Amino acid sequence: MSRIILRFILIFLLSLFIAQCGGISGGEPAPFIDDGLSSDFFIKELTFSSGTLRYPFNPDDWSNYLEVPYETDSITVKATPKDIWTKLYIGDKELIPGVDSEPISLKPGENIIKIVAISESGEELTYVIYVIRCSQNYSIASLSELAIDGIALNPAFEISGKNRDFFAVTDNERITLHATPTAQSEGASIDVKVNDDTVSSLSEISLNPGINTIAITSIAPDKKTKLIYTLTVIRQVDSSSSKLAYLKIAGGAFDKEFNPDETTYSINVTSTMNPVNLCAIAQARGANVSVKLNDELVSDTSSIRLRPGALSVITIVVTKGSSSTTYKINAQSLQGSDNANLSSLKLMVGTKSFRPLYQGTFNRSVNYHNPDNTIFDKNITEYCSVIYGFDSVTATATAEDNTVKAIQFAVDGETIQSDLEGGIATSVIPLQPGLVKKLEIVVIAGDETTRKTYSVYIKLLNLDEFYWGVYAPSLDKSKAERWEPKPGAGGSKTVNGNVSGTMRWSITFSPTSTIVLTNYNDGKFGFKYNDGGFIAHGTQEAALDGVVSKNGYNVTKPGTIFYLKTAEGEEVAQIGYHIKVQGGDTVEGVDSWVDFTYLGQTVRKPYKLSKPYPFSDSYDWYASWDDGF
Repeated sequence: MSRIILRFILIFLLSLFIAQCGGISGGEPAPFIDDGLSSDFFIKELTFSSGTLRYPFNPDDWSNYLEVPYETDSITVKATPKDIWTKLYIGDKELIPGVDSEPISLKPGENIIKIVAISESGEELTYVIYVIRCSQNYSIASLSELAIDGIALNPAFEISGKNRDFFAVTDNERITLHATPTAQSEGASIDVKVNDDTVSSLSEISLNPGINTIAITSIAPDKKTKLIYTLTVIRQVDSSSSKLAYLKIAGGAFDKEFNPDETTYSINVTSTMNPVNLCAIAQARGANVSVKLNDELVSDTSSIRLRPGALSVITIVVTKGSSSTTYKINAQSLQGSDNANLSSLKLMVGTKSFRPLYQGTFNRSVNYHNPDNTIFDKNITEYCSVIYGFDSVTATATAEDNTVKAIQFAVDGETIQSDLEGGIATSVIPLQPGLVKKLEIVVIAGDETTRKTYSVYIKLLNLDEFYWGVYAPSLDKSKAERWEPKPGAGGSKTVNGNVSGTMRWSITFSPTSTIVLTNYNDGKFGFKYNDGGFIAHGTQEAALDGVVSKNGYNVTKPGTIFYLKTAEGEEVAQIGYHIKVQGGDTVEGVDSWVDFTYLGQTVRKPYKLSKPYPFSDSYDWYASWDDGF
């Protein structure tokens, strides 16, 4: 006999008993009897035959990551639900609690395993595990081969070399290119553009007379890591021209763009560029090119040593037949420091709260609460940061060499005023709720030539994003509860909110009627998150009216406000509650809401427990959104 039939029999017998006894004495209402089916759909334990979860398994964390070695081509799952009546499925295969699943095949790279938990009452919850099958080459985007049939590259290609800028000279109308990714595993690829046009074949690539630019983008199997190799191919032609087709000093830039008809150029040369590598290619096949440094003939143009701290003149003479053209380069050797590195970069909100920086751009696989990912590295030039509660940040950039000429700030291409003193520059960066602002910090070294640009992508969460808990460790959009309490069918029910990973809401119906905000880690009041996160401050417990009937109303004590503050004590938001408890039903609908104050705006939000996120699993950090309520 099923549980539900037994429940109805008990209800009938108890009702008959009450009727015969004349009801409950003293005019008290009849006791409430929970006749609903269990709505508990949580998984208690979850293990895998291989790999280690990025975060310790938590029943309320509905998304996680698992890395396995490349040798692991399949995996099994073992899961146990909290409630014995809950059924678990992977696809159309039901999981037996505590028993290994059938092997699940894994391809190199990212694999998604979805475990659907269905409670006795029919409610569903999906746990999503992103399984990364790694390999040595999974994030390697370098090339193991770069060559042109019958034509030498300058400089010569080296597998382990850092140089990715080459040139070559030919009189061929077509060339055959060879470009092989280092990562010889599934998913590695290359994209080749010749003069900005994508080519599908590397054989018989057509060349224009003069300069041809070939850009080779090598893409690692992870589809995220990319390297660009640039190959400049000069095609010489039969001509009487005595002009240059190409002129360049490696690592430097002339005062103006090269033009074959322009014969005089200037350049500042840092100490790391000296001696300089000069490349001068004639337009005409068979033309003679001679080079002099301060009127002395140069035999090796790849290593021209300039006078330290002085002006040197490089003369290039191109001769074809009876015609000749002379080009002059005024090369100033600089003695100032060429160090354009930053030693630190910080973002501050308010007057004392710093926000973590994360290397790279926004990525769904990154835990933006993990302080281990926030270490600044002078050699890493791309960062991102999540901001909440403040519509501006103060950026502080500290140069490694305090003699830098300048540190310039720009937001979305527009220069922002900054102050520089002793190698430290500060600037206030305005933000817009819901949008990503690109902050560029250009460091100009003491030699006035060397530059380095650091980029920071800054996302200010709007009210909806903050309220619905986008800023959470897992970034899992399937979670129904964030800030929200969800009571069960009578008794007490506790749900972990997951914002910062340490929030717990508890609603108790009897014997006392309260809503309590506690610390998930140790069960004590004084909730605080140690990574620049939140601190719950003010009234920690709000009394509710007593439950008197199945459709009774529980309304939080008037004037009760919860304050969300940074760990340093600066206010981020305020939350006030109005809650209707309707027997075993969930707390949602027009009679239950929260008044939420954030960035000077107060909005009344309903309790909606069925996936409040109006977007796909791949959250777009760069686009603002509205929840549609």
